[in-house]
Amino acid sequence: MGCLILYLVYHKQQVAYEAECVAKGITSENCSLLTKVYNDIKGANWVYLIISIGFFVLSNVLRAVRWNLLTEPLGYKMKFINAFGAVTIAYFTNLALPRIGELIRAGVISKYENIPSEKAFGTIITERIIDVVIFFFVSMLALIFAYQKVSEYLFENAVIDFKSMVFPMSLLIILLIMMGVLYKYWGKIETTKIGAKVSVFIKGLIEGLLSIKKLEKRGLFITYSLAIWACYFIMTYVSFNALTATSNLPPQAALVSLFLGSVGMIIPSPGGMGTYQFMISEALSLYGVAGSDGFSYANLNFIFISIIGNISLGLAAYVLLPIINRKSQS
Repeated sequence: MGCLILYLVYHKQQVAYEAECVAKGITSENCSLLTKVYNDIKGANWVYLIISIGFFVLSNVLRAVRWNLLTEPLGYKMKFINAFGAVTIAYFTNLALPRIGELIRAGVISKYENIPSEKAFGTIITERIIDVVIFFFVSMLALIFAYQKVSEYLFENAVIDFKSMVFPMSLLIILLIMMGVLYKYWGKIETTKIGAKVSVFIKGLIEGLLSIKKLEKRGLFITYSLAIWACYFIMTYVSFNALTATSNLPPQAALVSLFLGSVGMIIPSPGGMGTYQFMISEALSLYGVAGSDGFSYANLNFIFISIIGNISLGLAAYVLLPIINRKSQS
């Protein structure tokens, strides 16, 4: 799925790049977008990439520490290394199976910290809800500081096809009916063996979800949440300097790129493959960056952070967590 989306984005940019080459009098033999991307990445300023990766690691550290604030009200204080490892394993897993990483994350922390997986998953859902709230805040900031560019893009591209909404709306209606039937007969269902297990799972999930209500350090939780997204913004802005074509972009461009790039990551594609490249290219085009240059920048970020960063941290966690926890138990 991700490879297909990436190919379609590449094909679109290749066509545009060939038109750009024709305008400059460059022959088609010397007009390969893949060659350009390779040369751009090869000639990138790695100092800024290393700084960007540093903030990426810091964002994961903050996410692990913030997560601990949610599990403490439930009576579980996680070791930092286990929480951090579970977070990195989740991102690593999402590269292959979108959205499955959060389930794996709950399973990992349940294994090493003896936290019921349903409670752990409930706290993770709560985290994601908070992230959606902050994403909405980032969207508003993008509209405030780059209103004309963002609003023009949204109005030009946010086309609603009501026919395409029939199927998902039908599924939603069926789901609501099923939930109503389950609610009405839940007392009887709960007395069965399977119903009892489902009931325990749901209660644990709800307890995890409501952990935020019992937070003692709410100010610290909010600070960590904002700091995570501040890291994402800094990563984006700092990495602009890695390529000549994006080195002079203003902070507003980083904010718009963070907004649209996050949309690309939200779409269920492995690690945002293809969708991220498309949205980042679109964001940078608003600031006069050529599609080919935007494609190079998007792939530079994707390769060094989403691929190299997530794979190295995730694999390290897979290998080290069993060893670390074996030593601590002996």
